Amino acid sequence: MPVYLAMETRGIVSAWPILTIAVAGVVFGTFWGVRLLRRIPDSTFRRILSTLILGLGVYMLVHAIGTNA
Repeated sequence: MPVYLAMETRGIVSAWPILTIAVAGVVFGTFWGVRLLRRIPDSTFRRILSTLILGLGVYMLVHAIGTNA
């Protein structure tokens, strides 16, 4: 990060609205995500995560086949 800050200061400063929103989203998501994950049993979390990863894999496979056809 220090290298990016030193080399791209103008670009980073010009993107301050987006960075502000992103930082707020990270803080908000972390705060509420921890509370939510404490309520979800491990087995349920694993099942949800596995389903999301499988869905992403299927999407990527279908998308790759569609662009090569």
